[in-house]
Amino acid sequence: MKLDIAKFQPAQPATMLAAGSSAPSAAAQVQLQIASDPTGADIELDGNYVGNTPSTVAAPAGQHEISIKKPGFKPWQRKITVSAGQINVVAQLEGKSEPVSPASSSAGPVPQNGPVTSFAKSESQPSANPPSVAAPVLQPSVLKSSEPPATVSSETTGTVSVTSDPSGADIFIDSVGKGRAPALVKLVAGKHQVQLVLSGYKDWVSEVDVKSGSIVNVTGQLSK
Repeated sequence: MKLDIAKFQPAQPATMLAAGSSAPSAAAQVQLQIASDPTGADIELDGNYVGNTPSTVAAPAGQHEISIKKPGFKPWQRKITVSAGQINVVAQLEGKSEPVSPASSSAGPVPQNGPVTSFAKSESQPSANPPSVAAPVLQPSVLKSSEPPATVSSETTGTVSVTSDPSGADIFIDSVGKGRAPALVKLVAGKHQVQLVLSGYKDWVSEVDVKSGSIVNVTGQLSK
């Protein structure tokens, strides 16, 4: 008796797609152009390291948290909601103000059996300077290091009063973060782009013309 082997082969699962069907499309990608001042800072997107500033990072549409970190500067964090296209993010990093300890703090303990008058005569030796003497000398230098840089003259600047509805939106002027609404922002006279970003709402963008010595009121009505 002859056996038909083909009848005993297991059936193969169908792998072809039905007519008219297609594979699921990938989620929409948004290009995030991330920069910082100063440059060379680490970029973290949703807690994951993705490179150094400046860099262009692709991310899916939705809400994301951006962290910019650089040694010697305070961390910069923002939450943004993106839908499509390209978003520019510029972080202005603030330096950390670390206190300067007196020079005598690194010296060894003062000998208990040494004469007191010998400290005043040996000022060149670090171990001979008591903390009470060195502190007043170093204090002015600490204050000078924390002084803010000179500001632009008020004759060439104006003020923009930025509010949002609802309030609390992140303010970006010319793609540079300026805090959260409501806020007063000083700008150089001329035209500037104001962008308001709030989680759960569409980004609001407008252009303002700042006049020297004047105040411009800007109110963004955010919609979902």
